Amino acid sequence: MPVPTVIQEEQVRVAEPKIIERLDTFSAPRLVESFDGDPCAPAYTTRDMPVPMPAAIRESAE
Repeated sequence: MPVPTVIQEEQVRVAEPKIIERLDTFSAPRLVESFDGDPCAPAYTTRDMPVPMPAAIRESAE
């Protein structure tokens, strides 16, 4: 491991094994599954869809 200065052998210590085990647990790979909806699906529901106007009403509105 790089250090900013030259260190002596007596300055080097080994950490407690519990700390290393905890770090190992936190950094272990995890399997995560996520399910996304269809990105090409329309963003509206059938309730939001426009309803075509009947011909008789359309002709009288013009």
